[in-house]
Amino acid sequence: MEALIEHITIKKSARYYRLGTFSSKTKSVWFVLHGYGQLAGDFINIFEKFVNDETVIIAPEGTHRFYLKGFSGKVGASWMTKEDWEKDIEDNNAYLTSLISKIKIQLSNQNVKFNALGFSQGTATLMRWFSQEQVDFNQIILWGGGLPHDVELTGIKEKSADTKITICIGNHDQFIKPEKVDEEIERVKSAGINCSFINYEGGHNIDLELLGKIFNQSLINSK
Repeated sequence: MEALIEHITIKKSARYYRLGTFSSKTKSVWFVLHGYGQLAGDFINIFEKFVNDETVIIAPEGTHRFYLKGFSGKVGASWMTKEDWEKDIEDNNAYLTSLISKIKIQLSNQNVKFNALGFSQGTATLMRWFSQEQVDFNQIILWGGGLPHDVELTGIKEKSADTKITICIGNHDQFIKPEKVDEEIERVKSAGINCSFINYEGGHNIDLELLGKIFNQSLINSK
């Protein structure tokens, strides 16, 4: 007899990190989603120099935490695995939507622009959230990853009309072959999605110089 799979909904805590302080001067809030095996507390430090009186960084953490090697030592987190992944997507979307709602309540300036960056596995989580929930961003950066194949591109096309989407891929990224980049460019263009691609000299990591240029341009656009 085969066992039946059933689910229950439980209450669970999820943590996130914040750099910067909300005030009447706040003009831009960035949600940054880490990659597989990273912790949000480490990941958010990449963005420390971009914080100022007008910019706040929020780094949610995937709720799957585990030891990276063996049964002790350094811990990492992930957003999902292939096991029961549909439910993980639902849980991630609910978690992130609840978080952005919490942030909006804390803002006295209702003209704040929301932006988002996903790295590696965080790109898929971000685009599933963006495409499936009532959440809008001024700018989205997908770093070291693209649009997951399970999302509806038509919906992304409609939402991206008012959202600048940028995909950044290192030309030595060990997880993304050049032909896959070409396929992704063609898939996105064929769907009519408002998206630009940046190919930079580097591997599967965030290039701080390029990130700085993108963030600085975002700050200019928010004024």
